[in-house]
Parts: sequence; C-alpha cells; structure tokens
Amino acid sequence: MTVRELDEFFAQLCPEKRGPGGRDGLKWGDGDAHVKAVATTWMATLDVVRRAAALGCNVIVTHEPTFYWDDVGAGKSELEIAAEHGTPAEAKQKLLADAGIQAVLRVHDAWDFFPDYGITDSLARALNFRNKVSADGRVPMWQLRPVPLGEVARHAKTRLRLRQVRVVGDLGREVERAALAVGAFGGLEVILRAVEQGADFLIGGECSEWQVVRFCEDSGFGLILLGHAESETPGMAAMADFLREKLGLTAHSVATAQA
Repeated sequence: MTVRELDEFFAQLCPEKRGPGGRDGLKWGDGDAHVKAVATTWMATLDVVRRAAALGCNVIVTHEPTFYWDDVGAGKSELEIAAEHGTPAEAKQKLLADAGIQAVLRVHDAWDFFPDYGITDSLARALNFRNKVSADGRVPMWQLRPVPLGEVARHAKTRLRLRQVRVVGDLGREVERAALAVGAFGGLEVILRAVEQGADFLIGGECSEWQVVRFCEDSGFGLILLGHAESETPGMAAMADFLREKLGLTAHSVATAQA
C-alpha cells in the first residue's frame, strides 16, 4: 500500500469531511512511498518523530498540525503558513527526512466522531463509560452511577494516567450524567447544549477560560478538563488498532508526551 492509498482509505471513511480546504490529507512527504509501518499520534513533535523512527515507522498519522499552523480553508500548506509567520520548521523537516519518515498524514475531522475507534468513543472507553444515552453532535452523554464529582475527576486522572486534571465545581456534589467534548471544544454553546440534554457535568479537553470556566463556576455546572492532547490521545491509540485490524498494517501508537 502506498501513502496515497492509505490517505484515500481515510478519505473514504468519512467522505463528507474531506473536501477542498479541509484539514485532513498528506501534509509532508511522498505520496507514492510504500507504507512499511505507521505511527499514530496526537501530534508529530520532535520527540514523537524520533520514537516513531526507532520503531521502524516510515509514515506518521497525526491528529493535529505538524508545523504548528492549521491550514483549513487557507488555500496553502502548513509549511507555507509557517514560513509566512516566520515559524521555524526546518529542524523538524530535517529530522523527518534524516529519521527515514517518508510521509506525514493528518486525520482530524474524519476521526473525531468516527464510531467505536474515533476520538470521542475511545475516550469514553478509556474512562470505562459504557451506557451512552445521547449521541447529540459534539456533546454525547453517558449515564453513570451517582458519584461525587471529585471521585469522577480522580477516576479520570487514574484511568488516563495523567499528572493532573482541572476541576470546576463542588467536588462533593453527586453527578450521574456525563457529557464529553474532546479537544478544544469551543465556547459556551457546548456547555449550554450539555445542560439542555440534562448533563450534570462535562469532561473536556480545553476551553475558553473567561467564558466556559467562569460560567461553570457561577452556575454550579461541573467541569473536568483533561487537556487537549490528553482527551484525544486514546482515539489516536485506537487508530493503530484500527489499521492493524482493517488493513493488516504494522502500526504503533506513539503518544505525544504530556506537557
């Protein structure tokens, strides 16, 4: 299988998410290169590139931009945008080439809500949330047994092996309906949608401090923030399983280090 064929495989998973100016696709390297082994990761940092190469991978599939700029709708590549803003990218390009990485693909929009293996469902599975009661767009919800908010936070920290989580709300208040919103989930509209669905609290990646965090503080709605990368890493780990199962590829999960 070539890199281009692998990219087409991802495109067919969710065709409506792959259009002109979209986020996903080949971001660096040779589309005609033969795929030997794939590293899946949240972001292809220098550390990830080195560890992927050590595992014998020649292709990296990343969820976030490799060269620090999102090129969605820009009409130009990540590298071109980086150059325009004076963002150093030469060291990473050199390391990619020197390490034997032949291509970097980005799979973001097609993977956030992909069933079972995608970012959101994988986070729920990592948290051992099993009873999904709503699948409404960006804020699906799970039913839990009644438990204090602080205990949920400790559970998330332990299950995901995180150094820390941030909690807004009364740690002793019992909650039982959890909404999930991965990554940088945006502004207050996500919280209001969760409230409308009957959620007691939301577990997310990162959000607006002045709007979301302080609204939750004032309103009493519970909020647990894991970190952007931390909320999406389980889904990129599951992608390695997906590639092994569906395509028979050699694939490794290479987690982006907690910062």
